[in-house]
Amino acid sequence: MKSSRSKQKPKKTKTRAATKLRISEPAGNTPAPPASGLPEEWNHFFSVSQDLLAVLDLEGSFKVLSPSWQRVLGLDAEQLARNAFVAYVHPEDRGITTDAFQKLAARPLRNWFEIRFQDKTSGWRWLHCDANSLPDRGRIYLTARDLTEHKRAEQVIREQAALLDQAHDAISVRDLNNKIIFWSHGAEVLYGWSASEAVGRDFVELLCRKDDPEVQVAIKAAAETGVWNGELTLLAKSGSEVVAKNCWTLLRDLEGKPKSVLSIATDITEKKKLETEFLRVQRLENVGALASGIAHDLNNVLAPILMATSLIGHDASGQRHAHLLEIIQANAQRGAELIKQILSFTRGQGGNLAVIHLESILSEVARMLRHTFPKSIEIQAALPKDIFPVRADVTQIHQILMNLCVNARDAMPDGGVLKIEARSVSLDAAQPGFPDDVRPGQYTVVKISDTGSGIPPEALSKIFEPFFTTKAVDQGTGLGLFTVRKLVSEHSGFIQVLSKVNTGSCFELFFPALEAGSAVDRPAEVVPAFPMGRGQKILIVDDERAMLEITEAILRKFGYNVLLAENGIEALSTFARYKDQIGLVIVDIMMPLLDGVTTIGALQKMSPQLAIVGISGLATNEGVCRSIPRVQFLHKPFSVQSLLSAVQTGLADPSLSQLRAA
Repeated sequence: MKSSRSKQKPKKTKTRAATKLRISEPAGNTPAPPASGLPEEWNHFFSVSQDLLAVLDLEGSFKVLSPSWQRVLGLDAEQLARNAFVAYVHPEDRGITTDAFQKLAARPLRNWFEIRFQDKTSGWRWLHCDANSLPDRGRIYLTARDLTEHKRAEQVIREQAALLDQAHDAISVRDLNNKIIFWSHGAEVLYGWSASEAVGRDFVELLCRKDDPEVQVAIKAAAETGVWNGELTLLAKSGSEVVAKNCWTLLRDLEGKPKSVLSIATDITEKKKLETEFLRVQRLENVGALASGIAHDLNNVLAPILMATSLIGHDASGQRHAHLLEIIQANAQRGAELIKQILSFTRGQGGNLAVIHLESILSEVARMLRHTFPKSIEIQAALPKDIFPVRADVTQIHQILMNLCVNARDAMPDGGVLKIEARSVSLDAAQPGFPDDVRPGQYTVVKISDTGSGIPPEALSKIFEPFFTTKAVDQGTGLGLFTVRKLVSEHSGFIQVLSKVNTGSCFELFFPALEAGSAVDRPAEVVPAFPMGRGQKILIVDDERAMLEITEAILRKFGYNVLLAENGIEALSTFARYKDQIGLVIVDIMMPLLDGVTTIGALQKMSPQLAIVGISGLATNEGVCRSIPRVQFLHKPFSVQSLLSAVQTGLADPSLSQLRAA
């Protein structure tokens, strides 16, 4: 026993330097020699481990170290053994470390903690420590993993996230099933949904109008091409509409497979409102240019009507009588069409895309110009019937054409020829002289040409710039052609311009056409044959005596009984007396004393199932009437066919069980 103790005693007097595992790779298949103080089978594991492995005593001093400590930190076993583990820990993390070691020394325990540990450069590296203790053996077994690069990456991500939250744009990420997985602060501000409310929700259900075709097109484009740019009208949490310019990018994983879609949306709602106001001012400018011509032409329309009505009373000849009535009808119809064209141009709101045939709009514009432009300007139109339709906004197309035609008029103060043409063309990918970004395909081309003064070469490159004009200060704003290019661009089209001084100018507008064969059929206009009434009672309410009398005459001619009221108060009184006999009420919306909408409300309280036809000379009242149940709308002036059709529609409602025939 003495001998045995004497052999062990020198080991206790050895230096405190921790046992250092071999860090060199063994030659061939020869295993590395075992580390002192470790079982033979542990040596290979300690030698190849990427983690930092160590055995410490209960006071936190190093006893055994793996070579990875020197590979990662640059500190060898002798350096580390000079001090306890906590001496190499960042001062701010020593409290965590000391507390952990005290708990480990007190009882068998497993503990995790993250600390900053010193390296050979006196810098600090983040370590994730996993420690297990066996106090009865006086040992703590430690596994540490270097988290420095991970921490730096986290810091970069945090900084990037902070930058994203500082951005005014709405930034979001959604998976391929449209589930939102990231929602920036900008998105919270723009749409009103917090990140906690938005994440996990379906992007389309949260922000888009139901079955919005533009959204579906955008989603498909992003999936197929990897990117989509465009404008969308989305819905905020409050229910208000938000117009946003969007950039969607398809993100891919390390294997190149699509994994998510990044969306960056810029709020342009106020910009769009300003643009709408700007376009309205532009329309007013053009209407002002046409006002004198319109007033003159309307006088020409009214004069034959007044003269013909005077002659009717003095001519008993049936043939002569019929001829005069034809004159009245033709001129009244002409006046109604003129007013309709002007109103559709001035009150348009824009943004309503529809499949349209440009030749019909061009014909209307040509007809309007003949009535309003000086007679010294000859209006020519070459409009074939087989050109391809386009998807466009009718009001904006009107504005484009009127801007160009007014410019052409101003270029011909002494008269000339203004020609309006249309044709269909097919463009290849490369077209000499055309913009580089022109897409190949079918286009419908509108050509506006004049024989005016032309555009100087030095001005030709500037004509589409805002506020650029060659006109006098009081003759234009310099925004007409700027507006034209903007609206054509919004229709995904482009413009080609040719001009020569003292010869004239030619503007060709290229609009993407729908595919060949997709043209909408033009149904033949059929005048229906209306059956006679069966004596049903109809109440007519209008403050215009002439409207009362002519409407009464028409309805009586077709077999209806008629009651008349000249205002809303009289109408309610009459309806109260004949409530069980009246099947339908025709109400003028614009009346004194009691307006039409209020009258309709009172009538429906008295008889909820009552059929009503609202009439008005203002098209804006149509929306009001359409929003009220069981109310139809007729815009003045309306035809006999339109009136009888509305009456039949109302009376044919099977829920009108109170309808009686006289």
